[in-house]
Amino acid sequence: MDTKRLEQIGETFIVSSLLDAGILVAKPFFERLGTDLIGFTSIDDRAKFCRIQCKYRELKTTTSAQVDSEYVIGAFVLFLYIKNANKRHFYCFLPEDIKRIFVHKVTKGKNLFRLSITQRAMLTLDDDSSISFTQKKVSAISELMKMSSPDTEFRRIVKGLIQNYKELTEKQREHTDLKQLMHDIEVTSLEIRDTSHISRGGKQCH
Repeated sequence: MDTKRLEQIGETFIVSSLLDAGILVAKPFFERLGTDLIGFTSIDDRAKFCRIQCKYRELKTTTSAQVDSEYVIGAFVLFLYIKNANKRHFYCFLPEDIKRIFVHKVTKGKNLFRLSITQRAMLTLDDDSSISFTQKKVSAISELMKMSSPDTEFRRIVKGLIQNYKELTEKQREHTDLKQLMHDIEVTSLEIRDTSHISRGGKQCH
């Protein structure tokens, strides 16, 4: 089974679990701040929301999960769905859980939180009730959303989208400049070739 299909299976399970717990879920058509899904408290002018990242892993001997430290702020929730042989393990991490359980690392200039997952490590995760998706955890997610500022969360996402737009615009401008440069080179090359032909033709007339 390909990785994309496995990720879809994991995400579908996560969506189903959230809806069953009474948390409304939407799938955004953008990728910013690790936002695979958006969870809502309600759909009205009092709505609060959180950013949700979904990860699916298959464990044979060892695997890992990592998240950019930039994401781990405010109303952020990480779900980790692990398939181990015929068993499936489901964990839910809030920002304080990630900072407590994951290891902070700097890789290629990027600040990351990384979790190494082995058979032994997963036994430890299974014993940690604080990261189980229980009613208590659902209440914690709801509280996280209620305590968050929608304006702040929205600005975090929009800021990233604006930055992405600026980068895309710059790339489009560079692409246009490159096309113009290639056109100018082609025109100049044709002019030089035509001039060379005229010059040779003039000599033959003499």
